[in-house]
Amino acid sequence: MTSHPFSNEGMHFQDNRITEGLYTEAAIQSTKDLNLNYDVIVIGAGFTGLTAARDLSAASKLVLLIEARDRIGGRTWASKSRRHYFEMGGTWVYWTQPHVWSELKRYGLDRELKCSTGTSIEVQDLFHKAGPESPLKQYSNHGKGGANEITESVINKFLDVDTFGGSKILSRPYDADIVSQIPLKYLKMTAKDRLDELTDIPEEHKSLAASIFETIGVTPCDKTPFFECLRWFGLAGWS
Repeated sequence: MTSHPFSNEGMHFQDNRITEGLYTEAAIQSTKDLNLNYDVIVIGAGFTGLTAARDLSAASKLVLLIEARDRIGGRTWASKSRRHYFEMGGTWVYWTQPHVWSELKRYGLDRELKCSTGTSIEVQDLFHKAGPESPLKQYSNHGKGGANEITESVINKFLDVDTFGGSKILSRPYDADIVSQIPLKYLKMTAKDRLDELTDIPEEHKSLAASIFETIGVTPCDKTPFFECLRWFGLAGWS
């Protein structure tokens, strides 16, 4: 790792000139004097590696943390330019993420967060094509029969696999161990499988909601896990 606060990653554009490397407090100096023996070797100084190394050190273990980059943080790091911090990874956090939030609270970073309600102006109308052969249809985003109302209705039925909107099956969405209590059927199910079960909903309405699920999975609905969608909405208070 470097001894100066610059990482070789990224580029900076200013005054019509591009320079390689970014200023970041995550670029720290490596340990020069190594021991012959360690209790634990942690490979990777990302979020998980850093917290593991810290907790092991606090438990009086001798830890060696190995990182190939010239900085720590993994994909969660920030660069500072023109008196502003720029998030290079990690992006959005919220108090419904208990493990991440506890770390933010530990270091007082929860008071440094910038609130965001979106990345663009609110869309008033939505043009949607349910399939290759389907006509392009215009929806108003708001009001009765609007895209928001349709999507919310589909999502509520999509989640309701237990007559409690999903909250009975996934009573503790923040608990990683609860997955062992989830029926295997729902763990193997894709978002498309669940949508196909909703035979009383028009296909074009399903298609509107499918765009939400594909955003969650960053993949088509037939590859997006139903359980992951369930967990996302559970973490958001089923809303």
